[in-house]
Amino acid sequence: MRRRRQRFRRGDAVEVHWVDHTGSGGWVTDRDADISLTTIRSVGMFLRRDQRTTTIALSMDDQKPASKTNDRLTVGNTMIRKIRKLRG
Repeated sequence: MRRRRQRFRRGDAVEVHWVDHTGSGGWVTDRDADISLTTIRSVGMFLRRDQRTTTIALSMDDQKPASKTNDRLTVGNTMIRKIRKLRG
């Protein structure tokens, strides 16, 4: 069953749970190496989503409509496990 894609508007406060890659350096055995993926929780204002990516911003100006953003995060949609609108 395919999940229905939730819709968000620009500026909506959202919480995104996504899987990130990890890496490490140093001489260790395979058994001692941490090769697991990490789940990240990011909170910001929804900017846009297309076929491949979703972008949120930590800061947005107070113009109506907002025209400038800062501290943006773009995550590949295949890595997103959950995204939800926050109350506000």
